[in-house]
Amino acid sequence: PDQPLSCRILNLEAFRAPCEGESAKQALAQRRMGKNSLAPPAPAKSSGPGLCPMLQVSGADGPSAAVVNGRYVLQKGETLNGRELYRKDGKELDVWIAFVKGRWYVTDTTHKEKNNGGGWLYSEAYGEHTPLASNISRWEEWDGKAWSVKPEAKVECVRMKTWTLRSTNAGCKNWRSILLGENTLTSNSGECGRRCTANADCVGFNFFDQACSVTHDAKPKGVSNGTCSLFRGRCEIEPSECWMEYAIDE
Repeated sequence: PDQPLSCRILNLEAFRAPCEGESAKQALAQRRMGKNSLAPPAPAKSSGPGLCPMLQVSGADGPSAAVVNGRYVLQKGETLNGRELYRKDGKELDVWIAFVKGRWYVTDTTHKEKNNGGGWLYSEAYGEHTPLASNISRWEEWDGKAWSVKPEAKVECVRMKTWTLRSTNAGCKNWRSILLGENTLTSNSGECGRRCTANADCVGFNFFDQACSVTHDAKPKGVSNGTCSLFRGRCEIEPSECWMEYAIDE
């Protein structure tokens, strides 16, 4: 009979290996040489065409649900550990979807920059089984004390609508009847456009150009640089200094 196999834990690291004597010895030897064929391969580098431009996180209900749930925008040209990076859209710019230590995390800038695990949500799948965050079917959520499986949590690809600039220095003479919600302030026209595409009823928008040289006294009442107006109906264009009029592409 085979002699009992003695082994020791290396750096408290668990890994899959056969339990049969000779196979176990070989797996341990390979592990020590850093050639363990059972270890996940290095992540493949992301390539542009197949990537989702925006991810939607939903179903988190822990203490940080308001931070975790929402839309995340692909950061073009940026990667971490060979995978794409997504940053939360809107005011909470300190929230990311990032690939760290073989798993996808919804995490903050500190953990991302340190390239270590941690955050509010992470994928159960590991390594080679995680090419895209939107392919993950099971997530775990941090409830402030422990991680637990969250079947309701989802990370899904949102295929973004596009928009076209129809006219500069143009507003809508029918804006009162087509305005969708209240005006908001955005950092650029792209952010205004994403707010429009996130609303199923939005068919176009006006953005007040921050670079426009109109004097403060000439600005419409209640309008500031970066004002974003969403519309539920088609804009009837009229001349209006500094406004940029956009329509969602059909």
